[in-house]
Amino acid sequence: MKKLVCFIMALAIVFGIAGTFAGAEAAGSTVFDIYSLQELDDGTGTMSVSFVDEYGNEIEMGGDGYAPFSSGVSLFSALPKSFDARDYGLTTPVKDQGASGNCWAFATMATLEHDAISKNPEIANPDYSESHLVWFSTTPQPVNDNDPSSGDARVPYKSSPYRTGASWWLSSGTLANWSGIALEKDYSFYPYSLDRMGNYSEESRFDIGSGRVIESAQVLLSMNDAKNWIYDHGGAYLSYCHENKYYNSSTQSYYCNAAMNVNHGITIIGWDDNYSKNNFGSIKPSSNGAWLCKNSWGEDWGNKGYFWVSYYDKTISEIVGLTSQEYDDSLNKYSYNGIGASAAFGNSSTLRSANVFKTETCENLSKVAFRTFTPATDVVIKIYANLPENHKNPVEGTLVLRDEVFIERSGYHMIELSEEIHLSPDTYFS
Repeated sequence: MKKLVCFIMALAIVFGIAGTFAGAEAAGSTVFDIYSLQELDDGTGTMSVSFVDEYGNEIEMGGDGYAPFSSGVSLFSALPKSFDARDYGLTTPVKDQGASGNCWAFATMATLEHDAISKNPEIANPDYSESHLVWFSTTPQPVNDNDPSSGDARVPYKSSPYRTGASWWLSSGTLANWSGIALEKDYSFYPYSLDRMGNYSEESRFDIGSGRVIESAQVLLSMNDAKNWIYDHGGAYLSYCHENKYYNSSTQSYYCNAAMNVNHGITIIGWDDNYSKNNFGSIKPSSNGAWLCKNSWGEDWGNKGYFWVSYYDKTISEIVGLTSQEYDDSLNKYSYNGIGASAAFGNSSTLRSANVFKTETCENLSKVAFRTFTPATDVVIKIYANLPENHKNPVEGTLVLRDEVFIERSGYHMIELSEEIHLSPDTYFS
C-alpha cells in the first residue's frame, strides 16, 4: 500500500491554488479586490511578479507601495542585533551565474541549500543544480493523451532558457512538481558557455538526486519575521532592483531611494541593525541597518561575493523563505501541474477549486499541497472519495474528510491531513 500526496497546482492558478485537492475553500483578507500576477522583464534577465487591479493597472509591490515588511514584534525576544549565517556553517559557497539571466534559480537553490544544512548539519556542502531547474522550468513535457498537463510550456523570454529571467514563483512551481531537486555534479552550470547546458533527456525531469523535495515557499511578513526565518534556516530569497549607480563598491553596499521594478534575486544570510547609513554613498537611507546578502556574480564581485542591502531600499519587493524535506519514494504524487507556476487570479472573498484523480493502487492519502496569495488565509480542505466514473461534479462522491487550517503566510504549502484517507485501487477521488 502506498501513501500519496496531492497537489492542487496548475499553470494558471486559483487562490488556494494548484494541486490536487478537491473542494478547497479559501477566505482571507486580500490586499486587492481583483488581482492577477504579471511577469515583467526589463531586459536585464530577471522576471518578477507584480499585482494588477481589475482595470489592468499595475500596483506597486515595494517602496511606497505594498510593502510586506512591516515593523512588528519579534517572535523571539532575544534576536541578536547582528547575525551572519557563515559563522554557524549554514551557508554554501558563492556561485557565478555568468552570462545567464538565471539569478532566480541561483537564489532559489542557495536558499534551499542553507535550509538543508540547518535541518541536518551533517549534510556536507549541498550543491543543487540550477541548470536542471532552469531547463525543466521552461521545457514542456511531451504530449501524452493520458496526462492532461502534458505539453504545458512556458516560452523562454529570450532565445535560450539560460538567458531568461523569472522568479521564485516559477522555480517553486517547478520543484512542486518534484522536478528536482537535482545535484550540480549531474547537471553542471557553465556560466560563460551556456550552450553546453540543456537538452536533457525527458527521463531526467524527475531526477531527485539530492534526496530532497520542496516543502514550502512562504512570503515573510515583516522584518522581524524575515530575521527569525534567516536565524532558523540560514537564508531567505530577496527580490529587488539592482542598478549599478546605487551600488557603493568601496563599502560593498546598496541602497536605492526610488521604487522600481524588480530585476534581481539574491539570498539574505544575515543582518546588522547598526550597519551605518553613511556606508551607502551619496544617497543615504534614513536610518542604520542592512541585510547581509550572497550574490550569484562570483567571488570577484563585492566582498568575495557578498554585499549589504539597506533595510530601507525602496525596490525590495519580497523576502521569501523556502524549505525542503527528505524525499520519500513510497509516496505517489498526483498533480495537474505540468510546468512551473507564473500566473494567478482571484477575488476578495471565498474561492473554491478542485482536482479529480484516479488512484493507481491501494493508497492512503496523507498530504495536500496548494498556494495562497494573501497572508492570514483560512483554508478548508475537503476530500471526496468514490466518485462515479462518469462524474460531472467533484463533490459527487462521499465526503470523507474536512480539515480547516489557518495559513499565516502566502505562498506554497504542503499540509499533512488530520488523518490518512484509505483509497481503494481505481478509485476516483477529489
